[in-house]
Amino acid sequence: MICNGCTRVKTLEEAAIHIIDCCLSRSKKVHIDYLIDLKNKIIEASNEKGNKNLKEPDFLMVITGANTCMKTDDGIYIVPIDCLKN
Repeated sequence: MICNGCTRVKTLEEAAIHIIDCCLSRSKKVHIDYLIDLKNKIIEASNEKGNKNLKEPDFLMVITGANTCMKTDDGIYIVPIDCLKN
């Protein structure tokens, strides 16, 4: 089952890029692959256009309804929504 995710791309003043995807079902793999693909597209766009202001995302996270918090081999944080309170 693929859930409807909402992605938030946040750019800070220091030009840091944070990408967060939300998936409250159990299919984290789809969202991890999506973030990796999005990261690669950003890098590709930066190289094609010579845009030095566009850089690789510093932080990738999938918010889930699961109960396990972890960091994937690709550097993506998997965070249960329950961990985000206060």
